[in-house]
Amino acid sequence: MADNSFIKTIEKSIHDNWHRNALSDYKGDSFTYKDVAIIINHYHNIFKTQGIERGDRIALCGQNSARWVIAFMAVVSYGAVAVPILKDFRPEQIYHILEHSESRILFSGRNVRKLLDPKAMPGDVAMLKIEDITLPEGNEADFNISDLHFEAEKSEDDLCVLNYTSGTTGFSKGVMLPYRSLHSNLEHGYDEFGDILTPGTNILSILPMAHMYGLMMDHIWGFAMGCHITVLMRQPSPSIVEQAFNDIQPRILMTVPMVLEKMVRAKILPLMAGNRKKVLCSIPLLGRLMKSYVLRQAKNIFGGNIYQVVVGGAALNGQIEDFLQSINFPITVAYGATECAPLISVSDYKKHKRKSCGEIVKNMTVKIDSPDPQNIPGEVICTGKNVMLGYYKNPDITMETLSDKAEHTQLPHSPYPWYHTGDMGVLDNDGCLFIKGRKKSMLLGPSGQNIYPEEIEQLLNNKPYIIESLIVHREDKLVAFIFPDFDKAYAKGLNNKALLTILKNNLREVNQQRPQYEFVSSIEICDHPFEKTAKQSIKRYLYS
Repeated sequence: MADNSFIKTIEKSIHDNWHRNALSDYKGDSFTYKDVAIIINHYHNIFKTQGIERGDRIALCGQNSARWVIAFMAVVSYGAVAVPILKDFRPEQIYHILEHSESRILFSGRNVRKLLDPKAMPGDVAMLKIEDITLPEGNEADFNISDLHFEAEKSEDDLCVLNYTSGTTGFSKGVMLPYRSLHSNLEHGYDEFGDILTPGTNILSILPMAHMYGLMMDHIWGFAMGCHITVLMRQPSPSIVEQAFNDIQPRILMTVPMVLEKMVRAKILPLMAGNRKKVLCSIPLLGRLMKSYVLRQAKNIFGGNIYQVVVGGAALNGQIEDFLQSINFPITVAYGATECAPLISVSDYKKHKRKSCGEIVKNMTVKIDSPDPQNIPGEVICTGKNVMLGYYKNPDITMETLSDKAEHTQLPHSPYPWYHTGDMGVLDNDGCLFIKGRKKSMLLGPSGQNIYPEEIEQLLNNKPYIIESLIVHREDKLVAFIFPDFDKAYAKGLNNKALLTILKNNLREVNQQRPQYEFVSSIEICDHPFEKTAKQSIKRYLYS
């Protein structure tokens, strides 16, 4: 059960799990909760010598590592404001964020420092090396929890994290997340996952920890509940991830669709390949036995101890979801936004509905801006403790995104602002949320019909030789940008002309499944994957 404050919950976990393993780099260094406490105390002293005060900004930019998490915990437990920066940001973006956020210190990783020009850095930013975070020399044996001083929040609305997003619209905005946002997400973690994430439970972290999805659901949840979090420091390819699963045997996995879909296509779908297996699956008893066998093998691929896989950050491929549910694989889908730190909805896999994003989380209320919220998609609008304070130094966009009852009389009273997500969805009788697409990516048909390009793209992505697609409007017609599976096509002996013929046939089949106003007129081949955000959403603003 979470304590009555975010920082006190973190402090209590360190106390209760003093000698347990807390954070490890995969095939690298490991730290107990006591080790983390000693290092935090050491960095609190450094902050004092640097004249850091409550509310000052301290940025973090580097590859995923146990030390990154320790630095984050040191910052927020001191009462300073953490400014996570994605390591994939360009140098000029990093300089801008440091200056815009008024950061006093930058914890930087080795690979990030290689890209930075000291002359271009804001002049008053001190640099600390993430890789130097280690146990200080001294008599650690005498150190105990009473030697550690955590600066608990004075108000739940005090700023805790300033997270700069990398969104599909191209704007990097500083999302101001108060302690209540993080604490509320943590409370839901205890309620929904507390029986699974018990002290000592193994977690494998593969998501960017500078993004709120990975930071909250892997590291804040895991650390607060006394788990042992192992950080995969490399790009999560199927072979690397499978080896890590076997070594770590995680109980729960937080991931994005792209990683899961690669794992399923490379490792699990081949278990069902072949005409003989398809015939066996069509026979009721043998089909159940076959699917039971595939389920066991699939769980073994994920380490053999997996309770459930939570997918978030982007839409999950419908074909992959249907397959996993057909073999009863424990999968569920989460939905949220950085502005909610990040959760808006998620359910345990036992309650998950196909194509839904689960039930609304604790301390949150969701409304659909539609005359018929159960059947006609409308913008998803939410309020509750998770919702941000606003965008840093950007009152205009804050006013566009947040509203209160006085501005929208149809919304019920809430002590917190209403956040307009920009996503279109419906909410069924059971309170399950179904996302249909982005409001800004929604296109208008010839007679004003709403077209959700993501629905067409998902159908195309299920077709042979298509890795990913993007639907755009051009001169009142729909055009499909397609990044094909060139490697597979060439391995099959197909030339570019033959591949294009197959892609056109794929498009013809998809057009036959959609209403006339969603007819896609042509294809344009892309030679490279689409550029994406940290959560693997396509940056649509780059394509037209």
